[in-house]
Amino acid sequence: MTKSETTRPAAGTDRCLNATEARIAQAFRARGRAFIPYIVAGEPSLEQTARLVTTAIENGADLIEVGIPFSDPTAEGEATKQAGLRALKRKTAPDDVFRIVRSVRSAGATCPIALVSYANVVFAYGTDHFMKACAEAGADAVMLLDVPLEEREEFSRPAASHGICIPSVVYPAPEQRLAEIARAAEGFIQFTCPPGLPEQHMRSLVETVRAHASVPVAVACENADALEAGALADCADGLTVNAEITERMLKGGLESAAAYVRETAASVHGVIHSNRPRNRS
Repeated sequence: MTKSETTRPAAGTDRCLNATEARIAQAFRARGRAFIPYIVAGEPSLEQTARLVTTAIENGADLIEVGIPFSDPTAEGEATKQAGLRALKRKTAPDDVFRIVRSVRSAGATCPIALVSYANVVFAYGTDHFMKACAEAGADAVMLLDVPLEEREEFSRPAASHGICIPSVVYPAPEQRLAEIARAAEGFIQFTCPPGLPEQHMRSLVETVRAHASVPVAVACENADALEAGALADCADGLTVNAEITERMLKGGLESAAAYVRETAASVHGVIHSNRPRNRS
């Protein structure tokens, strides 16, 4: 019996998780590639966050990431960190984020929603309780930016019992490490592209992840205009932009954010999907 077989959830749980993964896979396939805006909960307010999520979906987003503010962010770019810290000063808490998701679902949104945070947030809430609350609110996935592969099962098992998947977040690493993470991934994989990483190196690393993954792979960057987004999306199955949509809303309101999502989604969707081979075993 392999390690993956010994850690597999119970049959009913597995079916529930498979349904979640199917929704995420469809979001990546529907328009060739997925555009994924990252939205910081509580910035500039909870009400405006809910409106921004709805606006992003209406203007072409395929999957939404909603960041739960954390007091010691270590994995985001500076703009995203500062937005989260401002939201935290407004006392934005996980229950507020669950209410945002519930509100968006009540308004008719059907695209997948992934909540993004850190392990301590989940521990403080209670891991099983947190995953149950995510499912009841209507979230599909939880991305934990500081949880390595070796500690993933502590979260993935209770998550799976509620039909929540734990996508993998990866950073530049040796090929063997990328392959291990990719093979264990569920839902999708997000490759975080740090500032200054040469494009050719980034493409090579993403190609390594895609070659070993059985789920879609998205590239994540802090900021990108529509043209840059299309170019970045060319090497993956989707693109996450972390700070841009929130910054556009802060500077120009919801209309500016809507225009950005509309233009950028069109750019990402317009990229001709490559037929690079990948491991599907």
